[in-house]
Amino acid sequence: MPGMSKPPVVFPIRIEPAGWAFDARADETVLDAARAAGYLLPSSCRNGTCRTCLCKLASGAVRYTIEWPGITTDESDDGWILPCVAAAESALVLDVPYARLKSEIDLLLEQAKKRARRF
Repeated sequence: MPGMSKPPVVFPIRIEPAGWAFDARADETVLDAARAAGYLLPSSCRNGTCRTCLCKLASGAVRYTIEWPGITTDESDDGWILPCVAAAESALVLDVPYARLKSEIDLLLEQAKKRARRF
């Protein structure tokens, strides 16, 4: 039908060893999708340069949202990815041993940061 938009493409993602699962839209980074679902993956820069979020892709495929992510060809060939600048192209299983659940404190900090940006 004219005027109707297509539903977003969504892929399931599982975080091991915890076994947590969430969905990610093809147009968002894995890191952003995890945060929206209540999971915190290690991160710092969120632009693919610091490598804090580097984790192992156990299965699936990603595409990068930037031209030159801070990862070598050898690392990529060995299954390492940067979730802060990677978007799912299929169902994913990631090995992220330091992932954690968002706490109430994390949520309060995010709200405070958003309020501070308004000023």
